[in-house]
Amino acid sequence: MNLTERIETFILSNIIHPKKRKIGVEIECMFYNKNMKRLPVDLCEEFSASSFIEIMKKYQENDPIKASYSLEPGGQLEWASPPFISLHEIYHHLQIYFKRVGKVLNKQNLMHIDYALEPIYSPEDISLIDMEKYNLMHNRFVTSGRHGPWMMRNTTSIQINIDMCSQEDAEIMAF
Repeated sequence: MNLTERIETFILSNIIHPKKRKIGVEIECMFYNKNMKRLPVDLCEEFSASSFIEIMKKYQENDPIKASYSLEPGGQLEWASPPFISLHEIYHHLQIYFKRVGKVLNKQNLMHIDYALEPIYSPEDISLIDMEKYNLMHNRFVTSGRHGPWMMRNTTSIQINIDMCSQEDAEIMAF
């Protein structure tokens, strides 16, 4: 089996019955302090993205269904919904997430700017999260093009994850 066939076999190994199809959403956000400075990434004396994520995780400790939180390389907070069959369930959990974010913003006097591309700072102005994988990525990106550091530190996105129900379904979604 060649590489293309192996990839196709792997992708098609998780086909779901249409009535059991689930959808998930991932949303990344950038936050700023009252002086329009991006939050520092790692724990420090000021309120940081690492502090933010810990508060968000604590808010959901007693939730029966938990979202997933992570930090992107430049301190962007990522919220990932659990997978659901119903868009109404995703919307409900998204509203809970935004309500909790609002509490942190108010308490810490922060702002959320909902742009996909950082409007103020260049990558050199934004610290990189202290993780080996991101340091390796950064070192590779600075030698292989111009946009890697921007992507790592200066962007946010929304991703939709949808189960596939057949090979034809996968082909339609992919192209």
